Amino acid sequence: MLSQKIIHGAKFFLILVQQFFRKVFKKKIITVIGDSHSLLFQNPLFKIKYIGPATAFKLGYKDSTTQSRKKIIKILNGISPSSTVLLVFGEIDCRLHIYNVHRKKNIPLDKVISSTVETYGDFIRYLMKKYPKMTFVVCAIFPQGEQDNVYNVEFYATREKRQEITMKFNKKLRTTCDKSNIDFIDVWNRLVTSDGRRIKKYTFDEIHFNNNILPFILWELKRIKIID
Repeated sequence: MLSQKIIHGAKFFLILVQQFFRKVFKKKIITVIGDSHSLLFQNPLFKIKYIGPATAFKLGYKDSTTQSRKKIIKILNGISPSSTVLLVFGEIDCRLHIYNVHRKKNIPLDKVISSTVETYGDFIRYLMKKYPKMTFVVCAIFPQGEQDNVYNVEFYATREKRQEITMKFNKKLRTTCDKSNIDFIDVWNRLVTSDGRRIKKYTFDEIHFNNNILPFILWELKRIKIID
């Protein structure tokens, strides 16, 4: 355990050193802001700004338990006006909240999904207007994992249903981004088998993926011409 911590610390220090030289030589650094899924972006290209268990839906509120909206604005106020920002939100909504709201309030599932995506999209458009020189990129939600109902959510969907919710969320999110000229990246098909199960070598735990998926992310960023 101690050796693993030392190795992790050494890797983290190396990334910091590499990022320092990227700044010196004026090479691009992408600011990644998100929930715990942002933590896999451990690479000199990325500066991770993890803001806690924030949901896409609550980004539409000026106040929330995680204060996510305020945290994001504080981060953006502190970086270059011409920065590239990658947003990683929505998995928590798909895993814990959308199905629960659907069952508790008897609202059609598709309507809850649409409302969540619309709120997320409104917030991104707000950021685009507030920071017109910044480039915003939205990351699609990663495939659902195998976590049980450890948070004792009243209505917790099966993995199959959560996967269905996530796929619908991503489809609507892509459409929202396309309509607003927001860059969108999606590596879903690289991470699952033909039957929709997560490929084990890319998983970190029952929810998260590891940074072995970064080559796919980089390919997507090249495709939309964010990096060379």
